[in-house]
Formats: sequence, C-alpha cells, structure tokens
Amino acid sequence: LDILSGNKTANTHTVIDSTSSDNIYVFFAGHGEEEGIYLGFDRPVLGIVDSNTLLTPQALRTTLAGMHADDAFRQMLIAIESCKGGTFGVGLDVPDVLILTGANEHENSLSANFDHRHGIWRADEFSYQLWQAMSEAPTATTSDVYARVYEGVTGAHVSAYGTQAGAVAAAPVYEFLIP
Repeated sequence: LDILSGNKTANTHTVIDSTSSDNIYVFFAGHGEEEGIYLGFDRPVLGIVDSNTLLTPQALRTTLAGMHADDAFRQMLIAIESCKGGTFGVGLDVPDVLILTGANEHENSLSANFDHRHGIWRADEFSYQLWQAMSEAPTATTSDVYARVYEGVTGAHVSAYGTQAGAVAAAPVYEFLIP
C-alpha cells in the first residue's frame, strides 16, 4: 500500500506520485478469503499470515481514505481478482473509488482459459473478461464494462462497490488506462 499511496520506503523505491487530477487504475490478484488477499511475495502463501503477506480490506480502506483526504487522486478504479474479493468492497465509503471484484464476499473466483499444451490455467474468468471488455471497448464507461464482465463470467458473481463512485462509474475506461 506504500506504493499506491506514494510513500517511498527502503522497500518501495518506485511509488505512484499522484495528484488530485490523476485517475488511478489498480489491479490486485491473489488467493483470497474473508480476511483479505494473500500476496505471498517469495514465500508460500498458505499458512503464513502477517502484515507482509495479507492485504486486508481495512488496510486498503484506510489507505484509500488517507489518499482521498490528501487529494492524491481524482478517481480510482480497482479490480480485484481473488476468491471472496467482495470483502474489499463491503463498507467502502471513500468518495470517487469504484471496486470491481471477480467474486462477491462469499464465493470463489473461477479459472478460465486452460492451456493444454503447458498444463496451466492462463487466467481467471474475471481477469479474462475484464481484459476483453477494456481492450475491445476503451471508450465504454466503467459501468458498461462492469455489465459486460458481469454477463460474461459464469459461476461467480462479479460485483461493484463504492457508495460514492457515481463519477467513476460514468467515466470512460480509457481515462484509467492512458497516462
């Protein structure tokens, strides 16, 4: 979260240096559960829970609220690909932030695009559908992208969160993708 909030530390040499005129797009992916998303870094993620491996909804909300208070962004779009990713949106009340998740707070996110040659899953359904929607229609609003992704993902409920995110929902996706 230091990178997101622009806080340079010994471990975060490159950070987002944003202002009140910047739109920010963030994509989180990892193994998730009700407590948050395991980031893992260079360690196995299961069974290791400490402040360096688990991104919690409260920590993200606190960071976003601080950034909003500091006028560190204009609008923010956050996509979260993880099981129970909706835990990050429940209770979100930071203005101008919209969170899209591949699954609600009670369910798992599902894999898609199995590569038989390499024996691996290339993407989860949400990630794949989001990429398709954003790349094929960059002038679509984030609300339209959400609707397309919601319809394209089966087996999980793509969800949108942000009680004060009206302007973000109406913004064209390209505003978050092009510097």
